[in-house]
Amino acid sequence: MLFRSKSIAVKQLNDDHKLWYGLSYMYDAFDEQMFGMDKKRIESVPGIFAEDTYTPLETLTIVAGLRIDIHNLFGTIITPRMHLKYSPVESISIRMSAGSGMRVANIFTDNMSAFVNNRTIQIDSILNPEKAWNYGGSITYSTMFMGMPITFDTELYQTRFQNQINTDFDVSPRTLRIVNDSMAYATSLMMQMQLLPWEGCKMNIAWRFNDIWQMSDHRMQRRIMVSPHRALLTLSQSFLQDKVQCDITGMWNGEGRLPSTMANPDGYRMQDIYPSFTRLNAQVSWRTPAFDLYLGAENITNTLQNHVVISPDQPKNNLFDASLVWGVLDNQMFYLGMRAQF
Repeated sequence: MLFRSKSIAVKQLNDDHKLWYGLSYMYDAFDEQMFGMDKKRIESVPGIFAEDTYTPLETLTIVAGLRIDIHNLFGTIITPRMHLKYSPVESISIRMSAGSGMRVANIFTDNMSAFVNNRTIQIDSILNPEKAWNYGGSITYSTMFMGMPITFDTELYQTRFQNQINTDFDVSPRTLRIVNDSMAYATSLMMQMQLLPWEGCKMNIAWRFNDIWQMSDHRMQRRIMVSPHRALLTLSQSFLQDKVQCDITGMWNGEGRLPSTMANPDGYRMQDIYPSFTRLNAQVSWRTPAFDLYLGAENITNTLQNHVVISPDQPKNNLFDASLVWGVLDNQMFYLGMRAQF
């Protein structure tokens, strides 16, 4: 059972300051049951919040916020937040933010894919709320190059956890530990370019670096099944006065880490590093005033993760593990459809 309520008031303090403030209340009766374990809790959380929007210049906006919640299980929780947006010239936009956050983890619901195996599950006797600080910023720059509009986006953010609920696969191929982790952090860097190379064409090129670390088997390691490097290319071309549109999307994921299965017997192991892989999708749409026709294909190159399940023929074997999924599982697919407008 979940119930939420919120009341908000707005006050214009002067030409530069606009204040939002109010009260909130959340009631959540949560019940998780799995493997004979029952995780029940009732959360009752009244809170107050305020947010001030300060615009000293037309080119500068600062938003500062604070909320205070009185949690019936975890006491007083204070979460500040600040955002800044600055546009020194029309073609440049700078954004910065910093703040904290808190959530109570639902260990079974949050990690359903981690339990598709016969590992022994070990859970810390006390699991604290997840708390973290997040900070970073982004820059957007728009310009013209040889008559072609181009927009560059760069963003860099980091999250530092005071506590994270960690699913640890690394202790043993036959053990899954759910524990508190106060050392985890994640850094995300994204660079993107959007351009219009010629009439009717839109192109987007992006690269993202996810540097995610957490305590695993009592030492800091990269998070499993997360590719640190990813790239995206989208191309959209319209024809015949926008009646026909072609879209192509290519996604590349770099290699990443898997938990070690070397303690398993021969034939029941996976490599510690999975390879990079690419996925390619395409679609052609034809629009009319009455209906749209579209023809498309997904996973055109039929890229698949070949070794998905350990001991697939013996699901009751303690070696069975179908939770180490890092790649594409759906085969090459073609489709034809119609959207009618009434």
